[in-house]
Amino acid sequence: MEKLSSEADGVRRRGVEMNVVNGPGDQHPELADMTIDEAMRRIAALEELVAGQRAELGLLRLQLEMLSATDVITGLPNLTGIMHALEKQLARHRRTAEPFGILLVEAAGIEQVERAGQDALHDALRHAGAMISAALRQSDTVGRIDERTFAAVLPDLDRDGANVVVGRIDANLRAMPPGPVDAPAQLMPRLTVMLVDEGFEGDATELMEAVNRYRVDARPDVPTIIESSEIGG
Repeated sequence: MEKLSSEADGVRRRGVEMNVVNGPGDQHPELADMTIDEAMRRIAALEELVAGQRAELGLLRLQLEMLSATDVITGLPNLTGIMHALEKQLARHRRTAEPFGILLVEAAGIEQVERAGQDALHDALRHAGAMISAALRQSDTVGRIDERTFAAVLPDLDRDGANVVVGRIDANLRAMPPGPVDAPAQLMPRLTVMLVDEGFEGDATELMEAVNRYRVDARPDVPTIIESSEIGG
């Protein structure tokens, strides 16, 4: 590595020497009195500056990608973020045949908080997101996909596990209703779970569309749990 670095410096120096011999021209009179060593130092400084700017650009691109997949109100993944998580889980499912689930939680009743203002509604949404997250495992991914609906991708989930999850979420949301004292929200969560089994061959969009169709008929008193085999995937 040291030899390569030395050779690279030699190439730069020869290039600088050629420019000095040929002259910088009338367009850059400020370079006329510059020595080779000064030119080399300036080149090194500019290269370091460019490298730093490239690193900063990469970081900004990463931050932009993260922000585009994040719900600005709750800080949880938005629909884009959930779809990314679902695509990753589907890829794992195809490799390992591991069952998993998609959960939708419609926080019906949360709109009552809006009587106390937009800030109160945002606080209520953050509260609901926290209560749902508290009922899930660290390996699960939960996000907010529309005004009052949360979604979660749940790896390694069977029907027994789904019953446990929906029971915890329902209990959390009903026990700690969000909203200020003057505008409390009586949540009636509607929970829908799609269990993805070994035979499913569809994509993430098809899965999300299917579970959304079942959500329409979901009741607040009885969670809906269906299997992907029921949608012909």
